[in-house]
Amino acid sequence: MRTVGICGSLRRDSYNRKLLLEAVRLAPEDMPVEIHELGNLPMVNEDLKEEGFPAEVKSLMEAVESADALLMVTPEYNTSVSPVLKNALDWLSLAENNRILSGLPGAVLGASTGYLGTARMQPDLKKICANLNMHILNRPVFILPRAQGAFTPEGRLENPDLEKKLARLLMELRIWTEQLKK
Repeated sequence: MRTVGICGSLRRDSYNRKLLLEAVRLAPEDMPVEIHELGNLPMVNEDLKEEGFPAEVKSLMEAVESADALLMVTPEYNTSVSPVLKNALDWLSLAENNRILSGLPGAVLGASTGYLGTARMQPDLKKICANLNMHILNRPVFILPRAQGAFTPEGRLENPDLEKKLARLLMELRIWTEQLKK
C-alpha cells in the first residue's frame, strides 16, 4: 500500500516537515510514506492548464494518482489551510473529472507553535477534501500544539505518547484505506 505525504510548509526546518518525517519513520512496514515536495508548484492558473500542465504539476498528479492514500501534514495559516497545500489540492482538482482525488483516502495532521495547534485549520481542510470527494479519516485526530518543544535536536518526537498517537493514526489510515478498497 503506497501513501504519498505532502507538507503544507515550505520552510526547510518546519515543525510540520519534522512531523511528516516522523510519519515516514513510524508508518506501518506495508504502508510506506513517500514524500512529495510542493515547493516548485506554480500558483494555479487556468492559462497554464490550457498550455499543458507544468512539469511540477504533472509530477504531483502522477504521484498522487498512483497512491493508495494521501497524508497531508500542514500548519495553520490565519486559522485556515496553508496556501501551499490549498494550491496543490487546487491543481490536483483540475485533473480531468477530478479523477485523481475522487475516492482517495487520506488523513490530515499538523503542528503549530500556538496552544490550539491546527485545531481550527483541520475542519476547513476536511471540508475542502469532502468537496473533492476524498475520504478523509476523521479519527483519531492528531494536533500538535506548542511544537517548538515537541522535537529532539535530531527531529524526533520528544514524547513517546505522541509517537504512539502518530503511529496509531497511520495504522488507522492503513485500515481505512483497506476498507475503502473493498
